[in-house]
Amino acid sequence: MSDKLKSWLPILLVVGGIALGYGGWKLSIPMLIYLGLLPLGIGVIAFGIDAIRKRVSSYSYGDDTLNYTYSYRGLAAVMDGIFLVFVGLVVFIAGVIAVAGWQDKALAYLSEHPGIALAVGGLMLGVYGFTQIFGTQESKSSVFSFLGSVPARIFGVVFLLIGLAMVLLGGFEILSPDGFDQFIERVRTGSLSVPK
Repeated sequence: MSDKLKSWLPILLVVGGIALGYGGWKLSIPMLIYLGLLPLGIGVIAFGIDAIRKRVSSYSYGDDTLNYTYSYRGLAAVMDGIFLVFVGLVVFIAGVIAVAGWQDKALAYLSEHPGIALAVGGLMLGVYGFTQIFGTQESKSSVFSFLGSVPARIFGVVFLLIGLAMVLLGGFEILSPDGFDQFIERVRTGSLSVPK
């Protein structure tokens, strides 16, 4: 596969997925929306793998008069790539579940066993927190840019800590569902306290 096709393939997959989803929404055909999630998820995964491989991740948005660009390099780009892989996997799996008609079964399973959702959500939040802590290349261009990025970096630390807590809770639920249920019940009733 040529390098040109490799660079365009993720874009085509994402655009195709969005087009299918939009068409399904406009035509009130849910199956088209579900089918659109499949190429969309694969395209996002491909973007993530590319960011990890090249250690570069860049985004642009705006119009002809005002355009914004922000980019990550090195470890920050790797973390951003891992985040994109997670997002793509979630979108793709959601599409597979929807196409197969397993939505009710999947929701029932996750309500009974929330550990997987907690762990995956925590990993995603933690990795996203890392990208915010490292910051964009643009935030390192001047002292003023760096100072302007401080709130995002603080939020990154908060996201990282919340993500870690979610991973620990998710792991606890996976390893000990009964213990997790008892813990949640004690938290809910306010009976969680340290013995004197």
